Amino acid sequence: MKNWLLGLVVCCSVFGCSSSRPQPKDVSVASRPRLVLNAIPRQGFAPLRVSFQANLQGVMEENHEFYCQREEWDFGDGAVSSEQPHCETFTEGSKITTEFFVDHVYETPGTYNASFMLGDKRVRSGKVSISVIESYRGAGPGR
Repeated sequence: MKNWLLGLVVCCSVFGCSSSRPQPKDVSVASRPRLVLNAIPRQGFAPLRVSFQANLQGVMEENHEFYCQREEWDFGDGAVSSEQPHCETFTEGSKITTEFFVDHVYETPGTYNASFMLGDKRVRSGKVSISVIESYRGAGPGR
């Protein structure tokens, strides 16, 4: 009995076992919109200019619920940027924006957590950490 059970476990782990019963699919995770936030560079000397890009995923480009949404950037240093895009009325063939871009300059050293939020749906990105290092102004030649 033990050898038979061990053979079944090895067979399933190597070849995969299938069941005649259909497995439930978790469609809620796949259909939930999300924002992915990237920043370049994520570390540098002050003043540091950082380019941010947010990508909206899990939404069809024709989904009118996400058409012409307010954009809100929080740079983590007290600065925020909010913009309501000027869009035409949604019609068949209209596309939603799925990529968002902005630049920001960090003037003082520190670690900042930036994030992005899209519209009334309150789709939020994760936070991206930015490390700003104090510029080195050492005693150069002749000082």
